[in-house]
Amino acid sequence: DQSQIEKIFANTSQLNNEAIVYFVQALCHVSITEIKNILVPRTFCLQKIVETASYNMNRIRVVWSKIWAFVAPHFISASCDQNLDISMYAIDSLRQLAYKFLEKDELANYHFQKAFLQPFEYIITNTNSAAIRELVIRCISQVIIGRSANIKSGWKSMFSVLTVTGSSEDETIVNLAFEVVEKIVSNFFHLVAEFFFSECVNC
Repeated sequence: DQSQIEKIFANTSQLNNEAIVYFVQALCHVSITEIKNILVPRTFCLQKIVETASYNMNRIRVVWSKIWAFVAPHFISASCDQNLDISMYAIDSLRQLAYKFLEKDELANYHFQKAFLQPFEYIITNTNSAAIRELVIRCISQVIIGRSANIKSGWKSMFSVLTVTGSSEDETIVNLAFEVVEKIVSNFFHLVAEFFFSECVNC
């Protein structure tokens, strides 16, 4: 019964703090098996990781950090998969999670936003695929437009992505990155000027 399966993931918010970390770890492990299936790669568990993470975003940040310690490397791996469909699905899932996570403001003296957005840095640095690079830029552009006020420490990751793509030999990628930088300077410069001025200039 599909509804009963869905309840398993929806009810993970009721698991204690230790159990949810083990649940996510196990889910990532099964997802790896699905993705690496040579005959029929699947994204079912990848989708369920997104849903489970969303259901559990209201947990205290220390617990969320433990969850993210399993989710982030798994999505990085999936986003760099040789199967383009898997890669693009994983990157778009990261965008969804980032958009959801950045509904919250960042706690003082913490850098959760940076940690959350770092996978985009790693992906853009470790792929030669123009399609993947373009998708990453479009994803961070959407995040910047929709969640600029709460990006905070995450601006460092955003500028790292734009710096890497700015040196690309692909004119389309460079133009896309330049458009994002223009948006930042025109509309959100007041959010980056104090702490990330040099990163912005380097772009």
